[in-house]
Amino acid sequence: MWTLLLVSQHYDRRSQYDIALDKIDEAILHTPTVIDLYSIKGNILQHAGNFSAAAALADEARSMDLADRYLNSECVMQMLQADQVGLAEKTAVLFTKDGDQHNNLHDMQCMWYELASGESYFRQGDLGRALKNFLAVEKHYTDMTEDQFDFHSYCLRKMTLRAYVSMLKFQDRLHAHEYFHKAAAGAIRCYMKLHDSPLKSSAEENDELSKLPAAQRKKLRQKQKKAEARAKREAEEKQEDETTSTNSSKSGKKQQARPVDLDPHGEKLVQVEDPLAEATKYLKLLQNNSSDSLETHILSFELNMRKQKVLLAFQAVKQLIKLDENNPDSHRSLIRFFHRINNLPAPATDSEKLIWNVLEAERPDLRF
Repeated sequence: MWTLLLVSQHYDRRSQYDIALDKIDEAILHTPTVIDLYSIKGNILQHAGNFSAAAALADEARSMDLADRYLNSECVMQMLQADQVGLAEKTAVLFTKDGDQHNNLHDMQCMWYELASGESYFRQGDLGRALKNFLAVEKHYTDMTEDQFDFHSYCLRKMTLRAYVSMLKFQDRLHAHEYFHKAAAGAIRCYMKLHDSPLKSSAEENDELSKLPAAQRKKLRQKQKKAEARAKREAEEKQEDETTSTNSSKSGKKQQARPVDLDPHGEKLVQVEDPLAEATKYLKLLQNNSSDSLETHILSFELNMRKQKVLLAFQAVKQLIKLDENNPDSHRSLIRFFHRINNLPAPATDSEKLIWNVLEAERPDLRF
């Protein structure tokens, strides 16, 4: 059985998923009570692109040992990758304190969950909730920065200089952490998508509705009212459940009620006047702390192309080539950049001519 498991993982690594599934099914048929077999099969299905089936296998493995926190977390991750956010949240809170809901995951700074939720909402086009999760991770790092001030006086009083120096070094590289990088990159992508597809104003929506036939317009408005009522009812029920769980813990002691989130779906976060300006704030943090990451310069290229900042976009292309000239994204960015430049009108002002001369002088060095 264990040999079949190892063989299935071997074929999985070689992207021969059909053979890998045959081997793992044979192992499950041999010993159907081993939880690892179901987890491995879920991973194979995930690598093959069948995220829904992978989530179902992960949930089956979790149900075989309900006391295993690791299996629960793996199941939640698989569900989020399958964009089953509601089911993932219900599964995640099984191991939270007093059965509390989503707010408890935020209080525990469960950043892997928030990042995976943000990515799922981004794939589904829900930019408000995606930003809500990405910016929640960013706030955790802001809290860490603020919490250090309590540690300064403590170290000076207790003379724990080694811990003090360690804390200073940690703060220096705090924003270079992988989770912060993912959160900032996710927020930048959300803001760029908001720029590419801005939200329609109420006046524009009313204009579009007025062009529809009366029967269709009435039907659409009824549908919108039902959706709003359902969302409001779900929010009230969720808030009531959270209030009940926080007011009475398992020990019977009353707890302080949590502050109400006035923007649970991130609707206010997407109502920004200049999404690219918001994205630039996080891009600067990535450039200062993750300058050796390809993704940082890919985002810089995409953002500056949208802002018509030709030289900054060109600088990002040069950094991509410097870091990894064989990477497909480096080639793609280089081709897109010069294709865009070649389609621009002839330079008219002195500054445009200067930029053009710089690009023409640098072009021969980029042929690789």
